[in-house]
Amino acid sequence: MSNEYSDEQNQVFIDYMDEYRNLIDGESPKETERITKAFARQLMKTVPLLSDRNIKGNGVAERLVYFDNLLAGVPFPFDYYLDGTYEKYFGKLPRKNGSKEPNKWKTQHEMRREKEYKQKRLRERGEHP
Repeated sequence: MSNEYSDEQNQVFIDYMDEYRNLIDGESPKETERITKAFARQLMKTVPLLSDRNIKGNGVAERLVYFDNLLAGVPFPFDYYLDGTYEKYFGKLPRKNGSKEPNKWKTQHEMRREKEYKQKRLRERGEHP
């Protein structure tokens, strides 16, 4: 598991969010994923604060999606947002069109949180996943 992102690293995502959102606006889920990964690689090359974040993986790319959803105030029926970021950032930078639809790329982080939620609900009902 990687280290938590610092406030300074989180600020990078806020600073570049409008540029990122402009690039993915109106794109398909597959193209959104491609653009997001390319944008993340560029951030890692140009922003020293992110240069050591998950170089071989998708950590920065998934963080972009996470912050897009978080800053836009996208509601999820499961615990998608982390406690340390929810109160501080939720809904603080709405999208220009006001949309609260999830980012089109459904990341591993989102899928894992959703799966955990569904398993928890099954256990609460006495069923086994």
